[in-house]
Amino acid sequence: MEQSDYERYVIQVLENPNYPWRTVTGISSELNIPEKLVGKILGSKSLEKKLIKYQKIEGAEILYTTVKHYREKQSFRNRILINISRGLTTVLEGIKNLSAE
Repeated sequence: MEQSDYERYVIQVLENPNYPWRTVTGISSELNIPEKLVGKILGSKSLEKKLIKYQKIEGAEILYTTVKHYREKQSFRNRILINISRGLTTVLEGIKNLSAE
């Protein structure tokens, strides 16, 4: 099976109407493929602009969805809250990196 085939399957799993977000573990389990392969697929350049990833707290498992699924399934309020949270995480990571220098 080619990379593009796996990418299509991952997109289908991410757009499953039963789940607003998916983990690498959940995707791996549903597709019955190794987590390492799922991680490689999710990190591919061809999917970069189609995916949204979100980490609730540092150290927690990263959650994934597609941009399309996100817009369809998340309320406006949740999209605002998630974007604020993602922005704060980015700022905090920047501060952490500066203090490490």
